[in-house]
Amino acid sequence: LAPTVEVQTTSDRIEIEYNRRLPISWSARDDFGVDRVEAIVGDKAVPVRDPLENSLSLEGSFRKTPQELGLEPGQEVELVIRAWDNDEVSGAKPGDSRSIRVKVLGPQASSRRMMRLWRELRDALLDMLAEHVTDPDPPAATQATMLAWAGEAARRLDPVDALVEQYWDAFQANTVESLIVDEVRRVSGSLLRFAQSISMGRTDEPIRAPDLASFSDLRTDLIQRSEQAILMLDQMVRYQALAKLNRLAQMMAQQGTALEDRNESGARLEEVLGRMDGLENQSDQLRQAAREFNGGDLSEFVEGSLDDADRLMERIREEVGQNREEDGRGRIPTLAENLRMMAAGVDHMQRQMEAEGEEMENMLEELKEELERLESEERDLQEQTVAARERFGQGQDSIANLWARAEALAAAALQAVNEVASSVDTALGFSSQELLLSQEGTEQVSRVQQAVGGRDLESARLEVSRAIPRVSRAQEAMNWRESRRDDVGRGIPQADALLQKLQVSTGSLRELSDLLRSLDASLNSASPELQEASQRLSLRQRQLEGETQKAREMAAQLSEQLPMGAPGLNEGMDGAVREMDRATDSLSRSRTVEAEGAEGAAADRLKQAQEALEQAAAAMAQMQEAMSGEGQSGERSQAQRGDEEEQHREPIEIPAPEEFQTPEEYRKALLEGMQGEVPSEFESLKRRYYEELVRQ
Repeated sequence: LAPTVEVQTTSDRIEIEYNRRLPISWSARDDFGVDRVEAIVGDKAVPVRDPLENSLSLEGSFRKTPQELGLEPGQEVELVIRAWDNDEVSGAKPGDSRSIRVKVLGPQASSRRMMRLWRELRDALLDMLAEHVTDPDPPAATQATMLAWAGEAARRLDPVDALVEQYWDAFQANTVESLIVDEVRRVSGSLLRFAQSISMGRTDEPIRAPDLASFSDLRTDLIQRSEQAILMLDQMVRYQALAKLNRLAQMMAQQGTALEDRNESGARLEEVLGRMDGLENQSDQLRQAAREFNGGDLSEFVEGSLDDADRLMERIREEVGQNREEDGRGRIPTLAENLRMMAAGVDHMQRQMEAEGEEMENMLEELKEELERLESEERDLQEQTVAARERFGQGQDSIANLWARAEALAAAALQAVNEVASSVDTALGFSSQELLLSQEGTEQVSRVQQAVGGRDLESARLEVSRAIPRVSRAQEAMNWRESRRDDVGRGIPQADALLQKLQVSTGSLRELSDLLRSLDASLNSASPELQEASQRLSLRQRQLEGETQKAREMAAQLSEQLPMGAPGLNEGMDGAVREMDRATDSLSRSRTVEAEGAEGAAADRLKQAQEALEQAAAAMAQMQEAMSGEGQSGERSQAQRGDEEEQHREPIEIPAPEEFQTPEEYRKALLEGMQGEVPSEFESLKRRYYEELVRQ
């Protein structure tokens, strides 16, 4: 029997750029042993493996580029992986894998392929979005119906997954296409997982109102992110369509000018009419490009200009047919001028779009620098506040100690109620009310910890006043129900332990409430020197708050214009302004410890805004790189993109032994590598690597 050869690849028909590596892996087996492996590309055999020793099985990858295989853009060939056995009795026999069709794309074909992908991906996301938008709100009211909805909704991304499979090379790491799909998958996955988590009972029991509210928030997030992705893809499609439209318009204008020049130099009538035939063919292509662009006023302008040109050419032909050649030739300058005006209008539109992109980049950089400055100055102000407290603060150290004690009490209260919420389960006999009350208590105590950690005294006192009754209600409910269960002899063993944890949480919260009252009294006393320093610092804080407010307005404007938005940018800026306002108020009352917390929180929010801005800028840069347009600049961009991506994506492969000139050289390289030093944490990884080499 001939060797058995199998191949693994993304598809049996691969469209690939001429400088990208083929994604083919193979394996071969034979009872006599595999003598060698080669790739049959068209009518040419390309060596793949020629092992040093006989082996019953071999495997590897075929990562050549079409360019390395001598293929040209536009070629389409059959590729087969062929293995030869080591049968010395009846002679070596070949075994072939299934055939793979490989089509080589040049830069322009690759650009058209990407344009097709963007359209198809946009339309697939649009279909998915339409289904989510037309769902009832909420789509289900009971656990069983919500679970059924989640199963149906999970299939809405199947067309997107099919595109990822078909256009495998476009969805490698860090491409704009992969970022779009990954983001939609992430938010869609969050929605579906939450829907499943609130449907675990699979019963006709109604879903809790808080869970439906959370579901609605996740659904809104998915809709918004999907809309952003669709608009981004549509902008990419329109940008390249405009580039194509402009290229064709310039070509037609050049042909019109050439016709005018030849007419003025006395070209024969046959040549003039022939050039007009060429213009009419270009007019049809340009009309199609205008429809693809679908750009409102610009498309109407192009269509109108082409209508005028067609009427002029028809009039010229009529006059020539009426033996009025001179009149017909006299209209050619008007035709050429109309075509030049049309081309100038299209070119202006493209330049305007490019200018808007450059303006956006400048605004992003300007805002980034401003946020960095504001964060730095806010942290510097925090240091000045600390210095003022340490120098003039009488009793301020004891205030810091009180805050530390408050943090410990908040943490203890949260830990206790958290343990209760994670242990209460209706399957163990607890009621849904006990589950709900413990979860609500956890959420409220979490707010207490956030306020205390931010040194926000007023918010901390407010949240504690809300947390104590909530945890107390959970404690009372569990205590009452457990006593009733004990009466009928069906108590829950761990309920007593959980009840004690709720008592611990309530006790910590009550102690925290008393401590915060003490803090309030202590914070209202400050030395004259500290009061003076605090007033001076509050003026600077107020100034920074005003500058941050202006930056927030700029951030809000940018987030609306960015193709994928800027998730977290507005939230960060809002938080920074809010914390600065709190810091100003604290400083005006000489509450320096509280001000320190607010200043640190404000700086952290500015850092959060910076990170969101950087992510948005990276997404926009990748989109603009992808939107390189057609023509010569597009060719350079596509080729460069392929080269750069190959450098980052090419997997590290273990070299085959036969790639060395002799077995001795191979063994020598193995020994040298095994003796090489690596950090201790990588020692086991190195050992496994060389064990794999030895097994070859």
